[in-house]
Amino acid sequence: MDTIETIDYRGYKIRVVYDPNPINPRKEWDNFGHIVAWHRTYSLGDEDTRWMKDYDDWLEWLKEQGEDNVIAMPIRMYEHGGITLNAADNVDPLSYRYGDRWDSGWVGFIYVTMDEIRKEWSGRMSAAILKKVKDLLRGEVRVQEAYINGDVYGYVLQDGQGEVVDSCYGYFGDDKEYMVEEVKGQVDWIINNTQEELAEVDGAKEVAYNVTHMALAVGIGA
Repeated sequence: MDTIETIDYRGYKIRVVYDPNPINPRKEWDNFGHIVAWHRTYSLGDEDTRWMKDYDDWLEWLKEQGEDNVIAMPIRMYEHGGITLNAADNVDPLSYRYGDRWDSGWVGFIYVTMDEIRKEWSGRMSAAILKKVKDLLRGEVRVQEAYINGDVYGYVLQDGQGEVVDSCYGYFGDDKEYMVEEVKGQVDWIINNTQEELAEVDGAKEVAYNVTHMALAVGIGA
């Protein structure tokens, strides 16, 4: 298991590692949106879209659903070594998000139905709700990008003697920074509770000491 970095924190070591067996979030998670995309190399989405020969097929599908019944965002991919995925507002198939028409292009879209949105937010669609919906959809695309690129992490927490205290995996992309802060909080909790337990033990010892000496004093006085 390759260690990306080791962080020393309050006498503990936090080893940040790659997740050796990351799950595919499109298959294992209960996602808000649906990714409809296809690529000859990568597992991009939830549904097989090899029937989708060009951008007109996607526009035709959108018309069949009824544009008022879904919120959909086209996904563009830039491939150069790794891949970058972007869920865009612009539906122009000739608008290249990364300024490179050869290494980038449209690969599908992510959508959610109005019925699914109403399960999360009641009432009429507002600009604020629409922003939240699109932010969620963009987030799911970023998670899938992290999965495809292998940017999935875990941690191994070791105490001062090198013993493994805890480990966990499945942090995607930018969640790595959150993961480190979460483990630091765990270390703080361990140390604080250990100190409280030691204080309680010391208190109990002091009580026992006083009781013993009181009993001895009473015995001597008698």
